[in-house]
Amino acid sequence: MALAVAGGLAAALLGAVIWAAITVITNMEVGYVVVGIAFMVGWAVKTFGRGSETAYGIVGALCTIFGIVAGKVFTLVWLVASANSLPIIDVVSKMDWSKAANVIGTNLGPIDFIFAALALSLGFKYSKRK
Repeated sequence: MALAVAGGLAAALLGAVIWAAITVITNMEVGYVVVGIAFMVGWAVKTFGRGSETAYGIVGALCTIFGIVAGKVFTLVWLVASANSLPIIDVVSKMDWSKAANVIGTNLGPIDFIFAALALSLGFKYSKRK
């Protein structure tokens, strides 16, 4: 199970970075990228975990949600760093995280919840062996 968690978290972080990069480069949040995060996480959990129990699906779903939240946070940090010509590490170290959470929360729309629900279900489904 430990390898499944590690693989799922690594895939989630990679997907979050890719999503943030797409968002910053295109100046547009492409919500369906979270489906890609779910597939990446599902593949990693299934490959490294090699389990068919429900617990592997739960790991996949939780890692997928982690990837979505991380993608939102990475995007915010990247945009703040770019707008203020600061290194990302400075933004991370000086960020007021309660304000960051508020900014992210107030910018969520219904489509975010639809894509998150879809990604959550895919992360669960594709993390288990049949």
